[in-house]
Amino acid sequence: MSFVMPSKYGSNFPLPKDSSVKILEVPRKIVAVVAFSGYVTDEEIERREQELRRALQNAKKFRVRDGVSVEVAQYNPPFTLPFMRRNEVSLEVESKEDLPHHKPLGIEGKTIFKSIITPYDFSYH
Repeated sequence: MSFVMPSKYGSNFPLPKDSSVKILEVPRKIVAVVAFSGYVTDEEIERREQELRRALQNAKKFRVRDGVSVEVAQYNPPFTLPFMRRNEVSLEVESKEDLPHHKPLGIEGKTIFKSIITPYDFSYH
């Protein structure tokens, strides 16, 4: 489990009192995200990840970075009604233009990107 703190707080956020809680600086990255409501289950994560990977296969500018794992974000307290919950499944992506010997496929696919974001710099683990 991790908690993300915006970089604008720098060193001004409270330090953990428990020594098992670590503060790590996480490098910036670009991710493709699909948002959904409801409960987060293993089956739902798998379904949303596959949906996102299919959309990225047709994307002209981005592709999934090799060796990345899906990340899941849940933004609501546990007592929030399922239809009001905001969840996201994300995969780290990289620009196809930055890849050596890249030739665009010329396929204009319909994508499901909700956003491409740069996450915050600090994460509690």
